[in-house]
Amino acid sequence: MKLLQRLLFGVFSTLWTLTISATHLYTDEELSSNLVTSLCQDHQGYIWVGTEYGLNKFDGVHFTQYYHDDSNTHSLSDDIVRLLMTDRDGTVWIVSNSGVQRYNRMSDSFESLLFYGSPQANINDIRQTASGKIWLMSANDGIFEVNTDEMTAVPVERVNRLIQKKEEGDNMYIDSKDRLWLGYRMSGLQMIDLKTGKSRYYDEQQLNARRPCDITEDPQRRLTITSYSEIMQLNEQTMQFETVISYPRSSVLYIYKTPGQQYFIGTMGSGLWRVDFTKQEVSTVDLQLNEQLEQGITKVRAFLEDRNGNRWIGCFQKGLVFLPAKANVFHYLGLRQMATDNGNILRAVFTDKNRHLYICQEQGGITDVTYDGKTLRHWMGEHTVMTMYADQQGSFWAGTFRNGLFRIDPQTGKETWIPSTGTQRIGSITQDKQGNIYTAAFNDGLHSYTPPNGMTERVLGKGNLDLHNKYLNTLFTDKDGRIWIGHYYGIDVYDPKTDRLVDIPVDSMLRPAIVYAITQSSEGSIWIGSNKGLFHYHKEGKWKRYTTKDGLPNDIVCGLVITEDGTLWISTYRGLAQMTPDGTFTRYYRGNGLREWSYLRGVFTHSVIGEVIMGHQNGITYFAPKDILKDQFEQGITLTGMRLANTDVNGTMLSGGKHIITQSLETTTDITISYEDNTFSLRFSSMDFRDAQNVHYEYRFSDEPKELWHQTASGVCEIFFTHLAVGTHHLQVRAYDNGVYSPVKELTIHVTPPWYRSWTAYLFYLMLLATFAVLWWRYYWNKRQAETNEEKIKFFVDISHELRSPLTLIKSPLDKLLKGSHDPETTHALLNMERNTNRLLTLVNQILSIRKIEKGQMKLHFAETNYGEFINEICHDYDYQVEKRQIKLTFDNQAPNMKVWIDRKNFDKVVANLLSNAIKYVEDEGEIQVVLRQTEKEQAELVVKDNGPGIDEDQLKRVFERFYQTSVRPAAGQMSYGIGLNLTQKMVKLHSGMIEAHNRTDGHGSAFVVRLPLGNAHLTQDQLVDEEYFTSSFVPEEKKVITTDMERPKKVRKKTTYHVVVVDDDEELRSFLETELGATYHVHAYSDGKKALEGIADIVPDLVITDVVMPEMDGIELLKRIKSSTKTSHIPVILLTTKTAQQSRIEGLEQGAEAYIDKPFNLEELEARAASLIANRLRVRGKFSGIQEQAGVVRQVELKGIDASLMDKIMKVVNERLDDSDFNVEALAEEVGLSRTQLHRRVKDLTGITIGEFIRNLRMQQAAKLLAAGDVSVSQVTYAVGFANPTNFTATFKKHFGVTPSEYIAKHQREKWGSDTNSVEDETKSSDD
Repeated sequence: MKLLQRLLFGVFSTLWTLTISATHLYTDEELSSNLVTSLCQDHQGYIWVGTEYGLNKFDGVHFTQYYHDDSNTHSLSDDIVRLLMTDRDGTVWIVSNSGVQRYNRMSDSFESLLFYGSPQANINDIRQTASGKIWLMSANDGIFEVNTDEMTAVPVERVNRLIQKKEEGDNMYIDSKDRLWLGYRMSGLQMIDLKTGKSRYYDEQQLNARRPCDITEDPQRRLTITSYSEIMQLNEQTMQFETVISYPRSSVLYIYKTPGQQYFIGTMGSGLWRVDFTKQEVSTVDLQLNEQLEQGITKVRAFLEDRNGNRWIGCFQKGLVFLPAKANVFHYLGLRQMATDNGNILRAVFTDKNRHLYICQEQGGITDVTYDGKTLRHWMGEHTVMTMYADQQGSFWAGTFRNGLFRIDPQTGKETWIPSTGTQRIGSITQDKQGNIYTAAFNDGLHSYTPPNGMTERVLGKGNLDLHNKYLNTLFTDKDGRIWIGHYYGIDVYDPKTDRLVDIPVDSMLRPAIVYAITQSSEGSIWIGSNKGLFHYHKEGKWKRYTTKDGLPNDIVCGLVITEDGTLWISTYRGLAQMTPDGTFTRYYRGNGLREWSYLRGVFTHSVIGEVIMGHQNGITYFAPKDILKDQFEQGITLTGMRLANTDVNGTMLSGGKHIITQSLETTTDITISYEDNTFSLRFSSMDFRDAQNVHYEYRFSDEPKELWHQTASGVCEIFFTHLAVGTHHLQVRAYDNGVYSPVKELTIHVTPPWYRSWTAYLFYLMLLATFAVLWWRYYWNKRQAETNEEKIKFFVDISHELRSPLTLIKSPLDKLLKGSHDPETTHALLNMERNTNRLLTLVNQILSIRKIEKGQMKLHFAETNYGEFINEICHDYDYQVEKRQIKLTFDNQAPNMKVWIDRKNFDKVVANLLSNAIKYVEDEGEIQVVLRQTEKEQAELVVKDNGPGIDEDQLKRVFERFYQTSVRPAAGQMSYGIGLNLTQKMVKLHSGMIEAHNRTDGHGSAFVVRLPLGNAHLTQDQLVDEEYFTSSFVPEEKKVITTDMERPKKVRKKTTYHVVVVDDDEELRSFLETELGATYHVHAYSDGKKALEGIADIVPDLVITDVVMPEMDGIELLKRIKSSTKTSHIPVILLTTKTAQQSRIEGLEQGAEAYIDKPFNLEELEARAASLIANRLRVRGKFSGIQEQAGVVRQVELKGIDASLMDKIMKVVNERLDDSDFNVEALAEEVGLSRTQLHRRVKDLTGITIGEFIRNLRMQQAAKLLAAGDVSVSQVTYAVGFANPTNFTATFKKHFGVTPSEYIAKHQREKWGSDTNSVEDETKSSDD
């Protein structure tokens, strides 16, 4: 009984205190529920918290919560979690109301256990055997063993058959001797030796009528059981249980053993107990918690000591309590801990030489308290004390808010008010070496009082102390006795020895700053805290400023305390800082006992033993600087989370078709994401559960400068990456806490490119590029070849144009000669000349035909033709050549009645070229066969084959290329130009046919095969013509050139008075035409268009014959000028050209050319065309043009019928009103009784010009006659012909005649007096009567 009393006294008299001050309570604001049921820690360091509503995983910063989801079979099976266990492999096992699961770290999901033999197993306990097996204790089915590979649970029959109360299983324990102990719900305990299979049951009587609540072993491995009122241990000698510790009856739940062999008991309502087996006592643990937890009613359902020694207590209905292992170096004293707390904020803090702590609250006087908050004394009633100071005699001085200065005797507590201070607001007090007291009066400057009682105020600076600002905050006496004054405009320094201010240089940033604190280092330099940072004043007069850029937590410095070793402690608006003598800053925000991080301005002090005391709104933080040690990181940081598109990443997630991670997040070193998912975040933790608010993370990529580290805000553990570039990035991350860095963690992040930037794509691009390169080279080569061919064809076309003029000079005289009578030898020579001329002309025509085809200017006309007769006729054209070389040319017409649709004028070039080519390459006495037949595919097939040398096989496919020449030399010695076959192929394609070349298989030589479709279904209607189309006009090109009508008599033309202008830059052709046409006309020859235009304006010829291609001014431009002048627009123009292109013809005709004749031309054709055009010149259109000279004033026009009557009427009106400047088209229309539109149309039909031009021409002609007379001025003529403005008249006259009126007068005066040339009245030539 005495022993029990002693034990009970120990229980009630002893409180075991956990020396911690950073205790933290996690509630349902962070947890899924406050109903904590179980705890465990896995190998990665996570703390797992089971509750009656969900499961929680904690990394020290972030809670991850898991719940049951009906739609997800891999979610938590039930929200009520009863037990948690981490096995030796690090796997977390969860026992809930719906079964057992294990956590899959890769997929961040849960795998359910399948029970055999008991589908509704109700598990009450889970253990791991010495061999590593997982055993489960069911409430009613005994023991199950887990197959971890198959995730199945099988009953352990060898054990279950020994269990006496299967239906009452509550807890189990496997001891160090490999014995299984089973505790039953109602009562009783059973032991089963797993080695021998022996079993023993302990009933209630053997257990002192106690129900075993939990089972464990003590440090000496003695089996221990707990009950509601005592702890019993097994006596191994007697195998009986003996009571070792008793305690008042309580709802004991579990007994927990820490790795350090400490034991704790969790109770349901009596808090947490510590068990001391050595002293054989239990003691209640004082958690030193805040008011949220009331000791004595705390229900401890779970307890855990983690690998860092931190302790976690699961308090049912309260939450999770965290007790850090390391003692805090920062200590907190809250105002609410003091009995005299009035609820107001702190105004000042002070310590005396006895280490007494004095707290000054607003309207709360002065309270002398211990460091644990116990009140010792109270002074100053309800005064608001702003500052305290202890003088050299030991008296206290108190400055108040608007109640002046007080002196306090600390021994007696007597308070003495200094009346001279009145209602001053005193914020700081100091003393000089002479013992004078100085006060800083806000808005009243610096004051001083003489010792010892301070009743007399001293006059400073002879009453004229000129401070920079009178709103004083703080005073400080340096080692030299000078008083440093901090105010709202920097500082001033007062020297009591000289009774004046000291002139010192001040930093430009300090002078406008508000100063809150001043202190001095041991070597004499001054430190000043202000709202613009920290300032350091060296004795030699140099200043240095420190801000957040240098390491301060905030630029508003509230307090300064310097230690003996020169370390400066700085309180700011946002955190505490330590600055070592070398200038290194360490920032402290929270953790290690720091509860506040916003400090009060000017509220700071230090104790006689070196403690630093900093005030904040609701209390003070105090610490011994020597205790501030660097809290090293015991392990590196861990990647605990990754979010992508607002989704937590696990090992099953894919990005771009690839797994993002191939290991768990905690162990992975490689992350792979698609370029589409390159915006994500990574979350880290130190996993040692230090205060996260004091930790920030720094990171950099390996390709960045080594000194460059990006930084998160304090308390932020997540790093965000936005649009990370494609490629491989090596990320380095480290944690920082109070000047200590963690080891660097390295991650490799692969951002895979889009498919078009993958290596496969690049290989494809390379292949594509190579293909393009080949294609480009082929294109470039073909283009070069095409350009070369184009240049060649252009060259040949240009040469062809140039050849046409010489051919004209050859052909025309040759035609003349052939029409005469000559001896046979001369006739043979002339015919030979004609034949070679025609050969040259044929080559020229072929080149021009190719050009026409390529430009799309060749339009074919197809008529039904007897194919055999057509070919036979062409074959006979070559009789002379084959006979001369004794070549056998045969034509085998196997389809004599076959007809095809061809353009006879052009298709003859196909047959002629094939025959010419065969004749060219076959040897003398060789053979050429022409075969015509109809194929089975309803095609007309023409074969031209020879027995010549043939063509190399590799050259066959190129024989139709332009300018391509085979290596075989022509047998006849003729030159090959590579043009004929190219033209042949193009012409065949225009006929919708095909042509091919091959070497003969029945002997030597080559064969060319042409196939044409039968019928005309492949042709359009506008391409079809009747046979008569070619009857009169068609003569094969070669025949047209060779055949000359020698019997046709030439029509003899006699000399006329007509004038013809010939324009050509070819002097020989020009002379030839001048000679030939000179017999009939007056010919005026010019070498270019510019000179011709001048002559045409003077002589106004009856006809102009001009070449197109000329220097200076070409024929087209000359034609434009002629037709644009009203004086010459009536003159007919014949264009001679070598340009046979249709576009060139259209351009000439559009400009008004009356005829277009190709070179070489037939002279008789040219003469006939010229005579015809001149004869038509005097048609009605020409007579009424107004250009010809009028009889009298205006010559009367003679017409018959309606047109004559209309013109008479028009001429009459015009003549009558010629001098009327208001006379216009509207007036004329009104006079003749027609509308303006009708008049315009009728006159245009009759004269070829508009009615306006008709009137203007008549006026100009009348003006010309008046000016030619020479007895009038230009102004007179202007008004006489109906012009109101001489300037307008001059411009119109010059446009009409090409000269100004003055120049016209001078010209006609010269003709009248010094020239026999005809006057302007004789310009009109009479026709040949």
